[in-house]
Amino acid sequence: MKSKELICRISALYDAYIEKVNELERTKKVTDGLLGITKGPKDDPCHDRFAEDLEQLLKEFAAAEPSSEEVCSLLEYMYTVPLNNRENHMVYWMFMAVHTLALDLIHRLDKADAEKLYQQYSSDYPRWERLPAQKKTLKELKAIR
Repeated sequence: MKSKELICRISALYDAYIEKVNELERTKKVTDGLLGITKGPKDDPCHDRFAEDLEQLLKEFAAAEPSSEEVCSLLEYMYTVPLNNRENHMVYWMFMAVHTLALDLIHRLDKADAEKLYQQYSSDYPRWERLPAQKKTLKELKAIR
């Protein structure tokens, strides 16, 4: 039960981050971030805080000794959420980058779940769109399947 609760908390963290970034975009001034002189939405500490909070929740999740099915469910969520937020570039790139925070969880997958995730991830993130985070993720998934 602890694992499911943590998945809900992680999902809520993602939702709160999306809302915060949307708020930053709504309230920014025309001159924010102009010529690097003033700070803009991309400089807000919420980005670092999101990554730090997610890292902590993922550690708690791993410590709860989740089943392969629970890990697969969480990873599916983490791998799909960037695709649903492509229009918001700050959110999209952050969600792509944090895939590396979940690399250790991949080793908790059984072969069938790893294969399923590998196939879906390969399809969702074509070779020409992959960043180092996606390449590492695919490498880890491939090693398990």
